[in-house]
Amino acid sequence: MSDHARSIVLVFDESHTRIQTVSELLLISCIPRPVFTRAEDLNLTKDNFVRYRDRVIGQLNRMLILSRDIATQVHAKQIQWKPFCHRTQELTTAVIHLSELSAHIAYLIAANTTGSQPAVLGPVANIHQLTQADLDIRFSCTRLKRSRMSDLQPHLLVDLCSVLTKSLTAMTDICRQAADKISDSNDQDQFKLCVKAITSTTGCLVSSIKSFKHQPSETHFRRVVTFCDPVISTSGALLNFASEGSFVGIPAVLSAEGLEAYKSILGLCMSIASANIQICRAVRDLVYSYSTKRQQDRMSLCVESITRSSSQLRDLLLSHEFTPKSGTDLCGRADSDSTLQTRTSEKFDMSSGVSEPSPSQEAGRMTSPSAQTLRSSAEKEMKTINDNKVSQLGGGDPHSSDTAKHTQEECHRHVTQAFFSSPLSSRPVSMAGESSETSSRSGISVDGDLKSVSPQHFLSSPLSISSSSLTASFSDDQDLLDSSLLTELEKKETVSAFNS
Repeated sequence: MSDHARSIVLVFDESHTRIQTVSELLLISCIPRPVFTRAEDLNLTKDNFVRYRDRVIGQLNRMLILSRDIATQVHAKQIQWKPFCHRTQELTTAVIHLSELSAHIAYLIAANTTGSQPAVLGPVANIHQLTQADLDIRFSCTRLKRSRMSDLQPHLLVDLCSVLTKSLTAMTDICRQAADKISDSNDQDQFKLCVKAITSTTGCLVSSIKSFKHQPSETHFRRVVTFCDPVISTSGALLNFASEGSFVGIPAVLSAEGLEAYKSILGLCMSIASANIQICRAVRDLVYSYSTKRQQDRMSLCVESITRSSSQLRDLLLSHEFTPKSGTDLCGRADSDSTLQTRTSEKFDMSSGVSEPSPSQEAGRMTSPSAQTLRSSAEKEMKTINDNKVSQLGGGDPHSSDTAKHTQEECHRHVTQAFFSSPLSSRPVSMAGESSETSSRSGISVDGDLKSVSPQHFLSSPLSISSSSLTASFSDDQDLLDSSLLTELEKKETVSAFNS
């Protein structure tokens, strides 16, 4: 085999191995983890889903164009191997990116289903990026070891050094960030030592490559080959250490519906990846074969399989209705507003129609200026009524003072109960709909003024609206509330006074 044919075979072998390795990591393993770990990439929102869906469809279109272009060149009588290899490398990159996007959007869909819990990120948040860096280092070193001296042209050496440097930077950044997040001092030291080891060995290899580039010789070439193995070993050891369960976090817990959707998307993507692997094998065998008929038939079948699976994956994503679960943030934890609403709803007694006030709600009502004014005026009015009735009932009885004191305590208790539990403290449903247009999440506009309200104001039950939200948003109904509350309190106080 000529040196030119040998270099072509190396390109096809690397493309085949890359697609197969990434497919095993992301698709066959079927571990529900996010591939991209930035905050905006983890949002379980419709906008984020649409963004990734469009990216998947874009990669599908690009991959179809590249695969058909390669098949067209195979069916041609004369193949131009240099652009053909470049096209194959572009196809490999497109398939790998498609696998990453498909795995991530499958995670978003599965984690958003009812009963599913999202993954918990660990100190090593982006394990896929670390794995990709290890693969790049491994493939670069393998390329150096399998090449001959004449194959290592200056432009190829520059490209390999650039890949090694970029991968080394990615691995060291991930390990340093993980060391900062870990509390165990031994694990911190281990990550720092791993960074030193991979930096030292890769530095020796890059230095040897530069020496060979400036002065190609057997001695410098042996140095390059010698330092490839330590770099591969160190990179693999670092990846194995960083991939431990205590560092990568906890995978998502999927419901039956979520697991089915997750496997459906991964299965279609795996069909696409398998067809592209067969394309790489077919063009590799084309280098050795003098008869192209069999390879042309294989290419036609592979392109047909890619087209069919791509259409199914596109239809599946376009037909999916992504409805975000209410009350979830980036990591799927319930937000404070939803937690507050849930706790308030749990306290609501449907049989009596009374919302039991929590200590925090009572404190908020007691500290509200409008609530204090309303309560003080009600107490003064009730005290005057009680004094008159006690004087009529008790006359000059020496125990009249005790009776008056007892009556005042009863009135105070009834005032408190009526103020916190009376249905009059909530706005009627018919009135609640009138100001729906002016309400917002941050406040309610009343007479041109924007007033802040509690999240409880937006609860479905009108009886669960807090007093502070009521007085802030419906200040124009204060007089009606005063008269209604005093009428209710007067009835309760009269019954209690005569019973005593």
